[in-house]
Amino acid sequence: MNGSGSKYTVWHYLGCGCAILLVLTILGVGGCFWMATNWGREVEREIKDPEARAARARSLLGYEELPEGYHPGISFSVPFFLDLVILGDRELPAGEDMERMRGERDLFEERGFIYFKMRAFGMDRDNVREGIDMDVDFDAEEVAGEGEVEAGGATVRYTAELGETKLGTGRIPSVSAELEIDCRDGFFREATWFEPIPGAAPGQEEIPKASLAGTPADEAALREFLDHFRFCG
Repeated sequence: MNGSGSKYTVWHYLGCGCAILLVLTILGVGGCFWMATNWGREVEREIKDPEARAARARSLLGYEELPEGYHPGISFSVPFFLDLVILGDRELPAGEDMERMRGERDLFEERGFIYFKMRAFGMDRDNVREGIDMDVDFDAEEVAGEGEVEAGGATVRYTAELGETKLGTGRIPSVSAELEIDCRDGFFREATWFEPIPGAAPGQEEIPKASLAGTPADEAALREFLDHFRFCG
């Protein structure tokens, strides 16, 4: 809104000379700085307030109830441009400062969900993905499954990989699913869901298929997990 309004004003008053243009430029920069500062303060306030943090995550993911064991971590939104939601298995206390909460060990014990939504602006998905680092420290070893499901009110293409996640608790045998969420509305939606492999030990070479039940490599579990959310609402 600020940008389009300033552009119209500049062209409308172009004949009034460079002095007016200079004043408008200063006002435009000042306005953007003021908006960015207020936005940053609002994000910080929400992150420190558990109720506001939960409300923001709920508004962006459209859930009534989170999957068992998950808690709102960091969430923020730039209207009409991008949303980010991080759910972890650690419940963050009130008043936690932003610097501390950026650390993985403060968000995740052994599992998490990271969701990113961004307006496409004509870019293809690969170009957008190159500019996004949504991964935790995960060493992939093999593909455990891939396909497409209808879940969360969207078409979701997934690739699940076996490997180890490195968190504050050490290296954890895990399954991580990379998700492409399609709502056909001009936004890119990507997510990562990672869970530990029950009973697996670090460095274990053979993982029984039965151990993957309930993890992101289990399509039924993936659908059940994602159906907590409404991505296209």
